[in-house]
Amino acid sequence: MNQYISLNSWAGPDTDHAAFRLATIFALSQKEAEQIVKQVSKGIPWRFADPLDSLNAGNVDRYLSTQGFAVELIPTDAQTATQTADYEDPEYATAGMGDNGQAMHDDALDAGDYGDSPADTLLDEEFDDVPPADTLDEAPVPTGPQKVYRVEFRGVGGELFRIIFVNTLLTILTLGIYSFWAKTKVRRYTLEHTSFNKDYFSYHGTGGELFRGAAFFSIILIVLGAAGTALQMYLGPGSREVVEPALGLMFLLLIPALMVGAYRYRLTRTSLRNIRFSFRGKRGQAMLNYFVGYMMTLFTVGLYYPFFLAKIKNFWVGNSHFGNQTFHYTGQGKDIFSKFLLFVLLFVPTAGLNIPWWQAYMSRYNWGHTHFGSGSFKFTATGWEMFKLQFGNLLILLFTLGIGYAWVLCRQQQFLATHLSFEGAIDMNRVIQDMQKSGVISEGGLDALDIPLDFG
Repeated sequence: MNQYISLNSWAGPDTDHAAFRLATIFALSQKEAEQIVKQVSKGIPWRFADPLDSLNAGNVDRYLSTQGFAVELIPTDAQTATQTADYEDPEYATAGMGDNGQAMHDDALDAGDYGDSPADTLLDEEFDDVPPADTLDEAPVPTGPQKVYRVEFRGVGGELFRIIFVNTLLTILTLGIYSFWAKTKVRRYTLEHTSFNKDYFSYHGTGGELFRGAAFFSIILIVLGAAGTALQMYLGPGSREVVEPALGLMFLLLIPALMVGAYRYRLTRTSLRNIRFSFRGKRGQAMLNYFVGYMMTLFTVGLYYPFFLAKIKNFWVGNSHFGNQTFHYTGQGKDIFSKFLLFVLLFVPTAGLNIPWWQAYMSRYNWGHTHFGSGSFKFTATGWEMFKLQFGNLLILLFTLGIGYAWVLCRQQQFLATHLSFEGAIDMNRVIQDMQKSGVISEGGLDALDIPLDFG
């Protein structure tokens, strides 16, 4: 039985503390949560938009009650309203908490500030202490009849063009400073016009966050550059051939760490049904995976590359979460090895025109081996369809001198939505909030180095 959470009143000593706890549970901004606390403290009820299953509703009831809220559980089915009396049974209350409810309660109690102060953004070191995914509690996902969940994109090239046009003017007028807000607006438009099973995504990032992250990272680059120059002066003129390659290698090794931070930022700023996504992979593991993968690929003259692709894909997917549940990747390098060899052998004879067929195959394979709950994703695009998309996009950009970029972006999103679906049995109401905080310095670092966020 699903139930709505209604907050009828609040009585407590600390409004900010109560608002923070409320924001943690329902993925609200601090300002939104503060307004809700003020509202219910005046006796004006507030109800969460989406219903929860009985177990999670009971967990939320018990936790918010300890924070001074008067919580009411409203059954979605009036005929089963009498079942809510079960919450008064002490034995049920103890059993109903479960590992998931306790984890949610403990996470909320241990949560820190979600702002982006320098202490939060400084290299985001605290996230490297997040436990691996297999140690996290997950809500059970029921098995049942297979259902197809569709992805849809409702964006329009004309609307996005107007946004990009204004963004371009403001970026020029501000000498590039507005580019961070411009990027955020485009990202918000594409996400908030994309739906999964009729539920639209939301994007919570801001241009100010990206600006602060890039500014802080730029300061780090300046300091490191100055340190490198000072070291060359100290060691003498002949040290340049040693110092500069060493600094370049250090930056190369740090790229995977920046990618982790950037991906973590983007996921924590993305939500579906008021539930945030998160990434819990460690920077050190990413650096090790990429270093070993590059070295093995080099030593095997490229033969290790398919195994490297599968390994890093497992890292990115396996550490991605939606609420309190994780994604899983089951792909293996041996499965794609023969296709990779065929791609390499045909690359020169086809003058590289076989790239779209390789990309389509890898997309079908990777999505098909990405699982959530008891279901998995499915991607149906063929190489010919991928080629037509890319060739068409190229023609649009060439003949419009880049003005048609908005339509190209919409074509790409529409292509993905048309060919992507999810098949399985999943109860979205069993996915509960499990907030993870994230800074923005790594996202700014990628912008500063002009590194695309692509995970193979």
